[in-house]
Amino acid sequence: LRSKQQIVQMKKQLNRKILLAVLKLLDEQQVDYCFLIFHPHFPGISTLDRESDWRDPFLRTFLDSTRVPHIWSKDLYRRDAGNSPPPFDQYIVPTHGHPTTRFNRIIAAEILRRIREIDPGQGVP
Repeated sequence: LRSKQQIVQMKKQLNRKILLAVLKLLDEQQVDYCFLIFHPHFPGISTLDRESDWRDPFLRTFLDSTRVPHIWSKDLYRRDAGNSPPPFDQYIVPTHGHPTTRFNRIIAAEILRRIREIDPGQGVP
C-alpha cells in the first residue's frame, strides 16, 4: 500500500507528463493557446477565496514555471470582488459549482483581452 503523500506525488508526476505532452502537441501544431483554469466554490472542499489541496499549487507552479499563458479564475474573482467581496453565489451557482452569468462575463472579458494581446485585430469590438 502507498501513503496518501505517495499517491499525490504519483498524481503530480502523471499530470506533469500529460501537460507536457499537450504543450508539445500544441507547439508542434503552432497553435496559439491560453489555459483557462476554472475553480468551483464548495466550502470545505474547494473555494474561490483560498488555495485548495495540492492541485492549485501544483498547477500554478507548473504553468508559471513553463511560462504557459493562463487565466486563473481565482485571480479574476479576487480582482472583481476587491476588499469587500459579495456573496460567492454571485460568482458560482451553489448547487453545482459552475460560474454564474456574472462570472462568465468576467471570464469572457479576460479571454477577449488575451486574444487581443495576441492579435489586436481579433475579437468583438
